[in-house]
Amino acid sequence: MTPRFLAALSVISFFLLPSHGLAADLVYKKLAGHDYELVLSNDVSLTVEQAQAMMQDPAATLCGNRKPKFGRYAFQDTDAFSGQKSYGKAAPFNMLQMINCVGDVADTPVRPKAEPVSRLSDDDEVRLRIEARKLTTMYLTALENAHYETAYSMLGDGLKEEGNYAAWQARVSAYQAQVGKAVERDLWRVTVTERLPASALRGVHMTVEYESKYGEGLVTCGFVTWFLPAGSKSNFTIVREGYGNTPGDVPTNIPAAEQAKLRKMLGCKG
Repeated sequence: MTPRFLAALSVISFFLLPSHGLAADLVYKKLAGHDYELVLSNDVSLTVEQAQAMMQDPAATLCGNRKPKFGRYAFQDTDAFSGQKSYGKAAPFNMLQMINCVGDVADTPVRPKAEPVSRLSDDDEVRLRIEARKLTTMYLTALENAHYETAYSMLGDGLKEEGNYAAWQARVSAYQAQVGKAVERDLWRVTVTERLPASALRGVHMTVEYESKYGEGLVTCGFVTWFLPAGSKSNFTIVREGYGNTPGDVPTNIPAAEQAKLRKMLGCKG
């Protein structure tokens, strides 16, 4: 887009030709420092986003080696800014926009490129799956046998910060007293993810989903997520865990569809 400059005291006008083919005028005047006041007049109404998009290139020209920052805006009568009119008649659209030229384009830091995500080898993934299963069994067994200090030591700092050891022990011991020891456990799925999205932790996450059956029909479905920091081979910690229970007195004659729905809600094996 090539602007046409029109002398008008302290006001200079850019001639714009938007994509819809209708002509528009953009006038500006310099305020204090690096501030400018722009008014866009158009033959048809525009959205704020459309108007600001039309102002972007002229604003960049005004700011030179600085970056234009759009501030407050307002809609006004045609004659309120400079007395000029588009093509000798009042334009139905007139928007006043404040611009502040900030920083220096040359000083703008370049965004670092995203680091490539390395791919685990098949052997590494198999090894991690085996390790995650072994560690999950150790963790759940430690809880069932009241080896709470051992289980607590496997937690990552994020889980430990949710409460002190005494509060954590009181909670898990009350739960274990309620369910007892599992008579059957199935670690039915292990998911290995490198650099899990939405996580600030760089490394590998291994989520083990399990289903434990206790006496009197009680079933617990849950998961444990382990984290191995990048560059480490043995510093596994638990960063997430969760579980849900079906009570032991659930009727066994409920429809199969309802049983499947309940199991899905609890995260049980499908």
